[in-house]
Amino acid sequence: MPLSCIIDARMVLDIFELQLACIRALLAQRQETMKTRSLYSEILFNMSPISNITESLKQFGVSDSTSSLIHLFIGDEAPSDEDVDVADSLIQGNQAPVTELSECCDMNLIRKLYKLSDIQQGRDVAFKNVVNAMALKGFSQIL
Repeated sequence: MPLSCIIDARMVLDIFELQLACIRALLAQRQETMKTRSLYSEILFNMSPISNITESLKQFGVSDSTSSLIHLFIGDEAPSDEDVDVADSLIQGNQAPVTELSECCDMNLIRKLYKLSDIQQGRDVAFKNVVNAMALKGFSQIL
């Protein structure tokens, strides 16, 4: 089975977050500036608003309390049917289309992690704040 990333789906509001984390991880890999040891841990690290690698992996990786997950492959080609079958045999559960991703997220966990106030309760506002935190992670204030 090729390397892959398994993400706790409760922490993801939208597929765009995954795309952003993947782009940042691929760019860091290409520029040899990764903060972690693998592309897939770099993706999990980029999902988190904090700079602590261990905590990022705990927050976005799977745990005993994970009820929904995202299994992410990155490569030049789609994973083979055999790779998908091997992954399916290792993961207990049912597959769902990515369009159902928003049904899996836990807004309370997301609000707590990203320190969103009660005013920022709407899903769209929360999504914008999450993406902003991800995009700006690692950049110091320049003034």
